Amino acid sequence: VPSTPLQIDRADGTYSPVSIDCSSNARNGTISAPITLKAEHERQAHLVPSRANTDAFGIANCSYWTIEGLHMQGLGQSSAAACEISGGVLISVTTSHYINVKRNLVDRLDGNGNLAAIFIGYNSDHIVVEANEVYDIGLAGGQGSCPTACNCNNKAIQIYQSTDVVVRRNYVNQRSGRADLLEDINPYPASRVLVENNIVEQGGEAFSVDPSQYGPNGPTNSEDNQFYGNIAMGANL
Repeated sequence: VPSTPLQIDRADGTYSPVSIDCSSNARNGTISAPITLKAEHERQAHLVPSRANTDAFGIANCSYWTIEGLHMQGLGQSSAAACEISGGVLISVTTSHYINVKRNLVDRLDGNGNLAAIFIGYNSDHIVVEANEVYDIGLAGGQGSCPTACNCNNKAIQIYQSTDVVVRRNYVNQRSGRADLLEDINPYPASRVLVENNIVEQGGEAFSVDPSQYGPNGPTNSEDNQFYGNIAMGANL
């Protein structure tokens, strides 16, 4: 096991999606030797899916990783003609522990069917989501309007069935398109989540909590979540 930190730099350019899984194609860091994946020049390493239903970046079953300074972008190809649910998450962290997601640029989430630009989920814990910028998470990456009958409650940052998560100093802006059904920063459900000093502009429900969800193993509740010093402009709370 390495005893010193490891940094993996991505050179400037456009890349296919990245999928990291420490149970198959990668390894865990440790508290004394964490692993950092970052852009050589901040936000100049650009991850773009080549087709729909593909995550731009995903990390699963990992511990002690930092994802820093990348640019994840969706295709923005959905239309308002139907209630489409196609599209991928732009940053996905699942079943992972001690992960930092910071200083990334995330924009143009595809689809309109309850998707998230940054998704933290499935029993992840001790996650920090900090100083990211998230734009255009509504229909077709901000292009057009959501049909009234559709389930267009996309999220900028969603914490799902996870604990001990910090969401700090992020900026979210739905620059165009219909924003009133968005849920921008949303524990759904999750516990011990600290949401502080974030800014949401032109959003829907800027800061919200879903109290519980019933699954195959019984209910999952949201408990001990805290919101401090957040700002909503042109959005609901």
